[in-house]
Amino acid sequence: MKLKYNNLPVYHDSRILPDRKNKEEGFWHLITKENNINRERCFNEHRARHLHWIKLLIENTDKDEVYPFEYGNYRRNVQTMYDNRLQ
Repeated sequence: MKLKYNNLPVYHDSRILPDRKNKEEGFWHLITKENNINRERCFNEHRARHLHWIKLLIENTDKDEVYPFEYGNYRRNVQTMYDNRLQ
């Protein structure tokens, strides 16, 4: 069964780029964070530790234990993100 969010299929970027240490672009994006100084993506242990939550959060965004919040980054983009209250 394909993973869906709001009844739409969820896809990830499976391209393997030469500067991503032979990892898929979507995976690399999830386990790294952009450095505010030079804008390069660097490994982020905190993000990597939470990788296993992604499917669970997508499948349960309508549950009370999962709540949305908005996050603005240095580019002033606002994204809706989800977190688990039971941490």
